[in-house]
Amino acid sequence: MKPPININNFVEEYRRDNDEFNREFDINEISLGVIKSFITPNLSDPELYSTYTIDKVTADKINKCLSNKISFDFDTYEYCFQRYGDYDE
Repeated sequence: MKPPININNFVEEYRRDNDEFNREFDINEISLGVIKSFITPNLSDPELYSTYTIDKVTADKINKCLSNKISFDFDTYEYCFQRYGDYDE
């Protein structure tokens, strides 16, 4: 498999009552190094391609790094960090 040509970082929002995907927030303005300072990768996932749950503390840290803040609503939604690579075919 070729390396990705573009990597994107998102906060994904899912409804608590049915786990339905609601929307995603682009957080590409935050570098991977900074993201790793508040999301600890699994040993087998140093590049953070697995899904990681975002709690209120992590949400605050993410928002401190964003020019457009995310309005987190933890009563209604659950949040996950997700990193995707786009690949050239």
